[in-house]
Amino acid sequence: MSGARTSITLQGVAPGTLQAWLHAAQAALASLMTGQMVATVSYQNGSGNRSVTYTKANVADLRAWIMELQAALGNTRPRAIGVMFR
Repeated sequence: MSGARTSITLQGVAPGTLQAWLHAAQAALASLMTGQMVATVSYQNGSGNRSVTYTKANVADLRAWIMELQAALGNTRPRAIGVMFR
C-alpha cells in the first residue's frame, strides 16, 4: 500500500469487527466509483482509532484493503486469469 493507511495485523481481530470494516470500505469504494471525490473509512485497532480518507487517486489502496479484509474473513474466491474466446 502506498502509506495512506498504517498496515495493521488482522490476526486476532473479531470476525464481526472485520465484517464491519469490510462494509465500511466497500461503501467508501462505492462512493468513489459513483462520483464522490472523497470517502473516509474509520476503524479501531489496538493502538486506537484510525481514519483514512481515500480519493480517486488511491482507489487501488482501498481495493487492496478490501481484499485484505476479505482474505482475513476467508471470503476469497478464485479470480479468472484471462478470457478465452472460441
